[in-house]
Amino acid sequence: MRLFVSVQLVSRAVQQIWRTPQSICATRGYLHACRSFSSNEVKSAVTPAEITTTPIPEITDAFPHLQTHESIHKFSLEQPDEFWGRLARSRLEWQKEFQVVRDHDMEKSAFRWFPDGQLNVSVNCVDRHARQHP
Repeated sequence: MRLFVSVQLVSRAVQQIWRTPQSICATRGYLHACRSFSSNEVKSAVTPAEITTTPIPEITDAFPHLQTHESIHKFSLEQPDEFWGRLARSRLEWQKEFQVVRDHDMEKSAFRWFPDGQLNVSVNCVDRHARQHP
């Protein structure tokens, strides 16, 4: 009986949310509720210049012409080895440094990232942060 009542309450809450014309939009790196489902309103809520990302100095310092989210994203698609290799070297501690960023065979759908590198999960998830904030 108790479970049935909880399911009913959740069901009513979901129905109320769907009756309310709101959707989630991103503006200036934050999520907020839009006032309607209007595609024009959602499109105009965010312009490419307003999209912000986590700073990526490893990329923007090495490539000063890449300063917008759009240009960094395009670079990551056009030069994935350079992009992900720089981030992996600067943001992770490697037990054995990698030489190859990615190894893939599209015909076999086989993809391997940093195949010759070796990580220690404990070091990257706990130890390196504990050194900075003991």
